[in-house]
Amino acid sequence: MKLKSLVLKCIKIKFLDFSRAYIFYIGGVKKEMSNTVFILYENFYDPNGETITIGGVQTYIRSLCYVIQSVGLRPVIFQFANRNFNNIFESIHVYGVDVTRCLSKKQKLKKLYNEVEKHADFANDIIIFASNSMIVKHKFNNSIAIQHGISWDKSNKEEVAKKINFFNNLFVFYRAIQSFKIIKSLNYVNNIVCVDYNFLNWYRSQVAYIKSNVKVIPNFAKVKQGIIKKQTETINIIYARRFQKYRGTRIFASAIIPILKKYKNVRVTFAGTGPDELYLKKLFKNNPNVNFIKYDGEKSIDVHQEYDIAVVPSICSEGTSLSLLEAMASKCAVIATNVGGITNIVLDNYNALLINPNVQELFQALEKLIVNKELRERLAENAYQTVYHAFNSELWEKKWTELFKEILK
Repeated sequence: MKLKSLVLKCIKIKFLDFSRAYIFYIGGVKKEMSNTVFILYENFYDPNGETITIGGVQTYIRSLCYVIQSVGLRPVIFQFANRNFNNIFESIHVYGVDVTRCLSKKQKLKKLYNEVEKHADFANDIIIFASNSMIVKHKFNNSIAIQHGISWDKSNKEEVAKKINFFNNLFVFYRAIQSFKIIKSLNYVNNIVCVDYNFLNWYRSQVAYIKSNVKVIPNFAKVKQGIIKKQTETINIIYARRFQKYRGTRIFASAIIPILKKYKNVRVTFAGTGPDELYLKKLFKNNPNVNFIKYDGEKSIDVHQEYDIAVVPSICSEGTSLSLLEAMASKCAVIATNVGGITNIVLDNYNALLINPNVQELFQALEKLIVNKELRERLAENAYQTVYHAFNSELWEKKWTELFKEILK
């Protein structure tokens, strides 16, 4: 009994320390700043609060926090965790809330939000749900949900559906249920920021009218001046995505095998990590013209500059792809699939080659670029100019700044 009491006391003290640190900090900041922006996401840090996780949404949150600070607001991140923690990352407070006893994501979200609610000024503060899957009912007057592109177009049952038409009909019904849940959750916020028009057009087709203020703020890439490509006989191709099937690892691998056999001057690099890493390394184990690398996301432009062709072969679940924009900003000739928000960026045969997500079309596009240097250079230059004028970081920051000012009027 004494042991149980001692354990409970330790847990309580740890939790109170977590709360006190937060209240003290918020109290101090509110003397200087009028508003706090609470950002809810699953995993900015790993569950133990030891290392920053790598991913597109994490990069997005990081950039957004700088914008929030630039307009005189105070960003605070709340995330799921295996233990309560309070970290500071580049002057941004990140709080982990222990959700290990929660049995479902719904319970985790409720506990996370309850911690936010204890410290919030509902009339003046802002809550941001960093993805639509994080939305919960709340009491804030000002709320924003960030929609990173349609993700419910995934299917790991495609082959079954092709053989059994009844299954395909069931899948249509299943997606209708998913759509209903997403629309219902979006009704809880009064501002939606989506990264592409693909989502906005889908949303319009699903509802009689849109209740929330919807802004399209496409993703961005930082643009460097004076990029000069090395002129060699070797054609360097890069796949810089997370190694997952729905990111097109399998169709790229299948297309690149005959390319490597036919063109001895081609070198291929897989950049990243993911569930398909072992599969890919085993497949290309004995091929000296294929290598694997990892790099800091901040150095993406520098890495891409060393390559002639970049491939973004997503099968589904895509917004205005950061990988695509970074490749274009690096003056790579790009091959991309006509999935999601990619079609908001690419004009086929102008700033990239746009294909259906299948092996045959990817092989044909690769071959087309390998043998045609003039086409590679024209697509690469137009790609760079596209990002420079329409998808640069300054434009992204300006649109977010305008939204915050509009909310706080």
